[in-house]
Amino acid sequence: MPSLRNDEWREWLEYAEEDREEAHDRFNHGKWREACYHAQQSIEKLLKALTLKSGVFIPTHDIVSLLKYIEDKYGVKVLNVVVVEEELRELTIHYYASRYPNAGRRFKIKYDKKTAEKCIEVMEKIWRRVGKLC
Repeated sequence: MPSLRNDEWREWLEYAEEDREEAHDRFNHGKWREACYHAQQSIEKLLKALTLKSGVFIPTHDIVSLLKYIEDKYGVKVLNVVVVEEELRELTIHYYASRYPNAGRRFKIKYDKKTAEKCIEVMEKIWRRVGKLC
């Protein structure tokens, strides 16, 4: 694996912020599937920015495992305080389900306003809790 630059985490944070904005924009335009995808991407990139800031890169899309690392490394409690693990597992699924035509059916996900609202809500809870660590 190539070595990491000391400031590489800042690029990941920038992309995370862009995905956060895009999640809200897609939601406001009634693009539920896309809103869910960008919410998931925003959190994944935010958490990866924090892992990179600590000098580690964890190549996964699993938000739960990334968040557990952040909790341990930064001494912040998120799971079962701000969000429950099931909410994060559901958000992680949108990385796959929102991108492939048959994945949504396999995961039994209906992309509607309610689903997108939940994704945005979870995204914002995590940003409020760990975004300040950047």
